Amino acid sequence: MADQGTYTPRSLTTLLEQLAVCRDPRTALPLLELLHASVAGGLWLALPPVNEGAFFPITDYESLWSWLRRNEMPPPPPPCPDTLPLRIGDQLIGLVRRPVGAADESALAMLAEHLGQVLCRWRRALQENRASIEKATLVSLCRAANAHNDLQRVLAEAYAALRQSLPFDAFVATVYDPVADMNVLSYSVAAGEVFVDNLVGPVPNSLQGYIVRHRCSLHFDDLYNEIERYQGVQIVHFGGDTRMRSWIGVPMVLGDGRAVGMLSVQHALPGLYSEQDLRFLEQVAVPVAIAIEKAMLLQQRDREIAVLTAQTELSEALGRAHDVRTALEVALTALEKSFPDQVYVLYAIDREGTIVAALCKENGQLYRDLGVGAAIQAHGLSYYILCQPGPVRFNSGHELEAAGVVWGQAGDSSQPITESLIGAALHASDGSPLGLISVQSYQRNAFDQRHAALLGSIARQIALVVENARLIEQDQQRLRELEQANRELDLAQHRVIEAERRRAISDIAAGVAHDFNNLIGAILGNAQLIRLAETLEEAQALAEMIEVAARDAATIVRRIQEFTRSRDTLERTAVPVEALIESAINMTRPRWRDEAQFLGVAITIRREIQPVEAVLGIEAELREVLINLILNAIDAMPEGGTLTIGCCQEGDFVSIWVRDTGIGMGPEVLAHIGQPFFTTKGSRGSGLGLAVSQGIVQRHGGELTFHSVEGQGTTATITLPVIRQPGLVLPKDQVEHRFAATIMVVEDDTLLRQVLRRMLERAGHRVFDVATGNEALRLLERQPVDVLITDLGLSGMSGWEVARAARQILPDLRVLLATGWGERLAAEDAQRSGVMEILSKPLEQRTLLEAVQRAISARR
Repeated sequence: MADQGTYTPRSLTTLLEQLAVCRDPRTALPLLELLHASVAGGLWLALPPVNEGAFFPITDYESLWSWLRRNEMPPPPPPCPDTLPLRIGDQLIGLVRRPVGAADESALAMLAEHLGQVLCRWRRALQENRASIEKATLVSLCRAANAHNDLQRVLAEAYAALRQSLPFDAFVATVYDPVADMNVLSYSVAAGEVFVDNLVGPVPNSLQGYIVRHRCSLHFDDLYNEIERYQGVQIVHFGGDTRMRSWIGVPMVLGDGRAVGMLSVQHALPGLYSEQDLRFLEQVAVPVAIAIEKAMLLQQRDREIAVLTAQTELSEALGRAHDVRTALEVALTALEKSFPDQVYVLYAIDREGTIVAALCKENGQLYRDLGVGAAIQAHGLSYYILCQPGPVRFNSGHELEAAGVVWGQAGDSSQPITESLIGAALHASDGSPLGLISVQSYQRNAFDQRHAALLGSIARQIALVVENARLIEQDQQRLRELEQANRELDLAQHRVIEAERRRAISDIAAGVAHDFNNLIGAILGNAQLIRLAETLEEAQALAEMIEVAARDAATIVRRIQEFTRSRDTLERTAVPVEALIESAINMTRPRWRDEAQFLGVAITIRREIQPVEAVLGIEAELREVLINLILNAIDAMPEGGTLTIGCCQEGDFVSIWVRDTGIGMGPEVLAHIGQPFFTTKGSRGSGLGLAVSQGIVQRHGGELTFHSVEGQGTTATITLPVIRQPGLVLPKDQVEHRFAATIMVVEDDTLLRQVLRRMLERAGHRVFDVATGNEALRLLERQPVDVLITDLGLSGMSGWEVARAARQILPDLRVLLATGWGERLAAEDAQRSGVMEILSKPLEQRTLLEAVQRAISARR
């Protein structure tokens, strides 16, 4: 062996042959030291990007190892006279500094060639070993994802698995709640020390926050030199003063695009991580994200079950609470189940703002009547909560100070002041304060908007009981005073009022039952007739009658819902009179044919129908009037007879009549016909049928008249104006679809989405259907469409947001918004969002296709 500082070709050859046998640079370190010592001035390498391309001694294992584990090889600086090229095959990978006083060029070339071969062999061995370790890591993480439901344990498993695969000095993992826009859990390790929940709270303007908000991966070879390209992003330090230079971080993203957290590893050395490291960390994030989602769903399920249980128990318990103190105790139990392991404060106050009942519970200790008799102080926390119309939420003392609120302390004075809270006032029906409830935590950022909303729901239930309890106490006092003055008079008045109330309710219920019984009779009768149908056509006709009756029932429900509204929201269309008469006859068939035959009487139906023009109206309401008149006529012929139904036109008016040969009416009865609650049927009638019919006809601009002769029969005549503007409303059987179009349907209900697609395809349109707004926008990027039909309530983004984003992609796109709240949406909202038309669910095929045609025509 040559002396230190000198080398010979033979000695170098021997060392390089020994190095070539080694597969791990760690075991070759003594040989590297010997090789370094054998060369005058030492053996120095430049291997970009390690050390930013600067030369380092071959004995610098950290730098050599950093280069070996990186898969990319950026070009080295150009050779200069005092360097030798270092190659792997034909690829230039770095430089070797020429030894001091070297003269044998062939020996130097041999040195560089053998070093390249050694480095190539080491890198290949390292990559093979790394691939095996990474595969094992992913397998273990997948198993852990299926095995654990605890979020903190999932993150700890991710740390332990990565520790075997990637070098790092610091590890950070956070769990992010996209609804609350905050980190709900964090697990960090630095210098071997574990930090739990040091990054919990609102997502800061940090690298971790940037990754979560933008759902993108970040890679820094030298963090402090490269962070400047991210304006406003700050570096969060924890676990010591060591500056982390190599830095990679990836988001944990679910299949629907939601970010549920972030993973990051860091190292003090620069240029340590490669793009391969970043891709591997992204692979690791997938099973961790799945495990987080599963754990969060299970936690959410447990919370929802607990909340529902607490709400149910609260409702049951409040039903038994008849005084303020009992109501507060029930509320405290509900708060403990909905928000476990917190601090609870509950007050009830009188009209002067004085505390009349109080409960406080902290660390398991219950305090009763703290502050009872004292007035709520202005500028305090309780006063602030009482003044707010809805729940309030503060997640730090700084937020309270910013709102000008003084945060006092109740309960255990030895405990620190709580850091965050949610609170809600108990409001009476007139808006006056009855008290408050609040839940407080020793931790910052403990509550999100969902917690506040839940507390508000509990507060509303408690407020009803507190108000009722207060009213009960007041009523009891007044009753005692009145009983002392005149007990018998009070009891008599109470009996009269109760009897009148019950009679009014009975009359109204009978009227509603009357309308529904007519429709139920039609549905039941036709359903029974289907069993006896001899042909498919007859069964289909009967089924159509059932469908018509069901639609009419739905219309009656809508009319009851709209009863107190001043505007008529039901759609008026052209109603063909002849078809209206036939449908009414068919729907009453069970009465005039089947029931009559059962009773042994015969009722003959005659039609006197002349050609007439259509009338404008609500078909279901007009059919309801006609059915009511037919049923009244049948009731007037208990021994059977002839029922004549006809129509004719005189000028601008159509007359429809129902004539029976029954018992008729005298002048004294005819004078009261149509008055509410007047009936000649005794207990079988409510006296509301003709009164309701009169109102329907009048709303249609018509008139309902009666002519009757006692013992000879009665004729009821409906007079309605005809439509004098052809084309104002298209009849149902004249809807035209002139243009076929490409249509996208965005609907999260699978069955409804399939129905809409089939309706549109049957009309000749080309249809794409998706379940979410994000899917729709991605499809629009590559597939333009003519019309977009979107539901309002979608997961991820609303129909308004979909409409605005879609029109940015396709400015000429026509957007239709379908919703069950269509009648409550303002036209201004539709205009701002670029929505052409709002369609109310349930969607009739005709309504849908007409709206599509209007949208297509608007594009042309």
